[in-house]
Formats: sequence, structure tokens, C-alpha cells
Amino acid sequence: MNTTAVNKRKRGWFLPYVITGAFICFMSYIIFFVTQAMRSEVNLVSKDYYQQELDYQNHIEVMNRTAAQNQEVSVAAPAGTNQVILHIPAAAGEKISGTISFFRPSDGSQDFEVPVNLNESQNQILNTEKLAKGLWRVKISYNRGNQNYYNETRITLK
Repeated sequence: MNTTAVNKRKRGWFLPYVITGAFICFMSYIIFFVTQAMRSEVNLVSKDYYQQELDYQNHIEVMNRTAAQNQEVSVAAPAGTNQVILHIPAAAGEKISGTISFFRPSDGSQDFEVPVNLNESQNQILNTEKLAKGLWRVKISYNRGNQNYYNETRITLK
């Protein structure tokens, strides 16, 4: 027998084992991945999604009512004053109630809520001295004349 033919046969003896080992490793990885995916808890759908959908539809109706009534709510944060000035127009003697939510997109622990408490000129002045500088979303939900209204404004405190 020719020695070169024997040497060629000896060189490739491990190739089937390498392919089989790679296939076993790949299948083990896939099985591990599938079992981990099956064990993980999925929190994408809430248990009361129908009620949340109804609430969101109510919110859309309130936003449409606010836009249709042209409710000019103004929120201003004049530079250097450490104040946020809120103005909700209303007829004389009309009672307005609701909440003002300050939402900090970069840090949810700073979010807070205050009640609407307008003075005689339909303004509310809030002190911002202790608030972090930067972007805030001011969400105002208020009731006037048995109708709910909603306004959302972005302000930047400097």
C-alpha cells in the first residue's frame, strides 16, 4: 500500500467528529435558549386591558373636547423667577378643580402632583426652586362646568 494514501486517510479522521460536536453544541444552545425563553415571565399584556382601553378612549374624548372648545391653558416658566405660572381661563364665578402633574422624563422619582388652586385672576403660581433643571412635562387635568379637560405642555426649567 502506498504511504501517501495512508497519510491522507489519517489526516481527515477527526473531521466527522468535529462536525458532529459542532452540531451537538449548536443543538444544546438552541435547547437552552428555548427553555430559558419558556421560563421567563412576559408582562406585555395587563390583566385589565379592556378597562385600560376604555379609559384611554375616555382620555381621547377629553382631549378632543379640549381641542374643540379651544381651551387656552397657558403654562410658562419665566427664566430667573423660579416659578411656573399656570393660567386657565374661566368665566366669573366658575369653579375649576383638578390636578397638575409634573412628569420628569429622565427621572421618574421626581414626579409629583398638586391640586389646581387658582387665584382670583385664574392663575396658579408654583415655586420651582427645589425642582431639578431641565425638561418637565406639565399635565393638567381639570373639570369645569361638569366637563373634563386635559392639557399637556413641555417646559424647560433653567
